[in-house]
Amino acid sequence: MDDLANALRDLRMHPEKGSDLKMNATFVNKFLKFIVDHICLNYLSPNEPYLSSSQITDVCTSIVTSYPGLKDTSLSGSSSFWRQKLIRRFKELRFVGDFVDKSSPTVQEMQRKHGRLGHRRIILPNAAAAAAGPSAVTVSQRHKRQYKEVEGQEDDDDNEIIASRAKRANKQRINDDEDLIEEEGDDDSDADDAGSAMAKSVDFGEFDTDVPPSHEARRTRLNETHHDSSISDVLNEMQALFPIRILRCQDLTVSDEIALYAPLVNIAVLQQEAYLMIQTYNRSKTDYVLPPSPSEMRSRIINALLLVYSKRQLLKNFNLCKDYVELPVVSEEDKLPVAVFLLLGRLRVDPSIILRDALPVRILTEDGKWCGVFVNGASIPFDSVTDSIIAFVIVFIAFNLQHLPALEAFLEVIEVLSGLRKKAVRKAAVAILDALR
Repeated sequence: MDDLANALRDLRMHPEKGSDLKMNATFVNKFLKFIVDHICLNYLSPNEPYLSSSQITDVCTSIVTSYPGLKDTSLSGSSSFWRQKLIRRFKELRFVGDFVDKSSPTVQEMQRKHGRLGHRRIILPNAAAAAAGPSAVTVSQRHKRQYKEVEGQEDDDDNEIIASRAKRANKQRINDDEDLIEEEGDDDSDADDAGSAMAKSVDFGEFDTDVPPSHEARRTRLNETHHDSSISDVLNEMQALFPIRILRCQDLTVSDEIALYAPLVNIAVLQQEAYLMIQTYNRSKTDYVLPPSPSEMRSRIINALLLVYSKRQLLKNFNLCKDYVELPVVSEEDKLPVAVFLLLGRLRVDPSIILRDALPVRILTEDGKWCGVFVNGASIPFDSVTDSIIAFVIVFIAFNLQHLPALEAFLEVIEVLSGLRKKAVRKAAVAILDALR
């Protein structure tokens, strides 16, 4: 695809653009796909699907040598960003897809060594058999049979179908070579990150079949009535719609998702969606921890930020923090944005970045007050600063979005402090967590 090839050529001539490209989720996702597909097709096999640590180091060194602008300027090393991304991609590839031969002695030995002997599938949480979506989704005949009986199936059968399709879709990711190796191809230009779908954290598979009519009817009815319905009724309906929603929205922008499911602008709905997504993640990977409830998740995030604020004197000597350490606050809520700025500053990230148009996920402001979030083409307003901050943290989970490079360590710290993640991976996040505890 020409857009990636052009971006890489431009990067060779202008290395200073590398920091912006690393914040561009579309570029990062396509670049990683190019690298992973090339390695899988030319160097790995189902019997030997692993790269050694030194081989991964070689790949990362090649990236930052070929494109110096993509070097990591953090203390973790010049290629730590790409190393972590590649390790994650290869792990997901082996864990979810059909790329590995489970009968291979090498695969069995590695799974035994890491406690993963036995293949787990993505299985979505139980939902009402009748869950619904847009009326004009049609597809190839070979997939229609899978869903033609979905309205009358039991929940377990529904989950089996979704699990099977997610598994097959991940296999297709490996076989679908888009000829990026030659850095030439047909024009397949993307809009910027605000208008194009951000990379998803987990690939649940392309939705290529008819939406069950009952789901579409239920979705349409909810969109028309959610403003006049009780929040408990809205939450119950959105929970029932969840399994089909995450499948059909796999390749959509958040703006498109909200156009289909209007209640997604409600903070209580977003909290529930994040909770359900973690529940789903836990069936395919183990880095997230399911909180007791959506409301408890919210409370834990608030407490995590208040903990950061309470330790602000420890941050007064950091250049990007010193302007916020003594900032006057009137209420507990006022402490939360200060804590966000302090944490970003401690991670050597300019705090103002979360207010800039350059990020596809950012805080919206009006007259200096935080009043909502912008997420991948959608502006979601909130009446309170707290709701804006909670949404900013959880939208990555609720919409199944990969963390942005600029915010990855920040989100890791918050997720670990709030008990949503077992441990941090990035060294910068680990160092801060050690200091805060």
